[in-house]
Amino acid sequence: LYESTSELVREMLHQETDMSGFYEAVLVAEKVITELVQAGKFIYAGNLLGYLAELRDQISKEKPMWAGRLKDACVTAGSRERLNILCQSLNSHPEVGQAEFRSYLGHFGWEVLSGLTDLMGDFKNETHQEAIGDFLAERGKEHSQLVAKGLSDKSTRVICNSIAILGKI
Repeated sequence: LYESTSELVREMLHQETDMSGFYEAVLVAEKVITELVQAGKFIYAGNLLGYLAELRDQISKEKPMWAGRLKDACVTAGSRERLNILCQSLNSHPEVGQAEFRSYLGHFGWEVLSGLTDLMGDFKNETHQEAIGDFLAERGKEHSQLVAKGLSDKSTRVICNSIAILGKI
């Protein structure tokens, strides 16, 4: 079901010939990604998110506005609102493995560092916390100030995690 839904969204994106229809298809893709995250289906959500990035790169020269919309969708997937949804989903789905979650996080850049740092204390599962810590250490190498803001958090757990992450950096 999840794979066929993702494939259907991909087809919708390819079949649109006008800008408004394409924008609507991207909006559908964003909603599907959010639903997949809420359902704890991070492999499918990541695959669709990765596809949006690939399509953006493919059409960037011939349709720059369309590519811009795809870029916005990818950035929005890492927004604070969507990261809150991600946190709630992971807390509801402790069975999601570290590899699956890391694969999903791999679709994001440094832009999500601040939001993830803020949420570090809200993730209940240790496996998920480790994946976030590894991601923050890897992506935070050139943006350590975003991870360092966790040092001023109210939660001792966030402070300790921030120290450990900064130690890895």
